[in-house]
Amino acid sequence: MRIWTFWAVIICKLWAVEGLTLSSQEVVRGQTVLFTFSHDAQSYALSLRMESEAFYFLPHPYKKGHQYLLLPIGYDTKSQSKILQFDLLTPAGIQTISLPALTILQGNYKEENLHVAPSKVTLSKKDQIRALKEHEQLRAIYEVTAPNAFGNLGFGLPMETPLTSSFGNARLFNNTLTSYHSGVDFKAQRPMEVYAVAKGTVALNATLFYAGGSVIIDHGDGIFSSYSHLSHSHLVVGSIIEKDALVGLSGQSGRVTGPHLHFGMSILGVKVDPLQLIELLNNL
Repeated sequence: MRIWTFWAVIICKLWAVEGLTLSSQEVVRGQTVLFTFSHDAQSYALSLRMESEAFYFLPHPYKKGHQYLLLPIGYDTKSQSKILQFDLLTPAGIQTISLPALTILQGNYKEENLHVAPSKVTLSKKDQIRALKEHEQLRAIYEVTAPNAFGNLGFGLPMETPLTSSFGNARLFNNTLTSYHSGVDFKAQRPMEVYAVAKGTVALNATLFYAGGSVIIDHGDGIFSSYSHLSHSHLVVGSIIEKDALVGLSGQSGRVTGPHLHFGMSILGVKVDPLQLIELLNNL
């Protein structure tokens, strides 16, 4: 499949630590920051801490002597500057270094008014129990991930049709329920083939209350892709799927206003802008 480039990624060097770089000193909520570190026999990156949460550096999938870290910024994160603490292992022990502040921006997300079946907004007791059970099922899936042993050679896109809705749009369902768009929508007015964006392990193939026919693929290192509102998928949970292999056919199952593919990506369970994340991953 064709790789689409949406914007260039600028790598910035952090003056505070030799060999440490990041993709941007400013990030819009819902997006991701990529950190890389060039280590030697005397130093090794351990973690990056933002407030009370720690994120851990991993071996770089392509460059020997390098490590990387993806820092997901949740959509609900407030616009502000956040101090980052960098933990470095040296011969003298663990050294903690305060990095220049990371600025989180609000972003220019649009608003959408959608009308769906009332039963998908005002849930019956039975549907409430089902939706909660599925929420816990998804949370458990994102808590367990394979090491990145797939040797991914870049990420593609699941379809090559135009986008009909972007990540982060504020949504109002039936003039009552407020939400936000946790992925991007690809146009698919008829059942169309959907492809895996990279090699991984099939973590889910099920019909969900909101997302309808859904497939989740674990690409390792906490990176997951999801494909929703499918009409059909033949995949078996636990099996390995190759990049550009058939995931299934698009449809209009679940809570939808019409047929399309909803595509999302997450890091360590945090849903992020999938197109921006793919751009970062392809710059590794």
